[in-house]
Amino acid sequence: MIELLQTLKLMFDQVTKESYLEINNSEKINYPYLTYSLDIDNINRNTDGFYLDIDIFDENSSFINIFNLESLLRENFDFNQKFTDGLFLRFYFQRSFSVATQSDTLKRRNLQIYCKVDWRNK
Repeated sequence: MIELLQTLKLMFDQVTKESYLEINNSEKINYPYLTYSLDIDNINRNTDGFYLDIDIFDENSSFINIFNLESLLRENFDFNQKFTDGLFLRFYFQRSFSVATQSDTLKRRNLQIYCKVDWRNK
């Protein structure tokens, strides 16, 4: 599982260094940023599927920065395959939608990416 989390972090860092697992706990918040979490389902003995839930935040009057990050995420993840010593990952974009924030300047968008992981060293 550690190798999976490390691989995901590297992939998200290719999109933006402002990417965080679960919570952005930085002392100074730099916008835009994204957070991600994952829920895992067992498919069979050596294969799991998981949903990456990604939230993109920006403090701006428009969604332009968020849509730019969303495009980069889709370019880097959708139909991507990643091989490591212990993993074979396959990514598929599922959906995206805006989330109300009750603010004129804080913008938020949620994306979901599905990933199949074959654990190569199990």
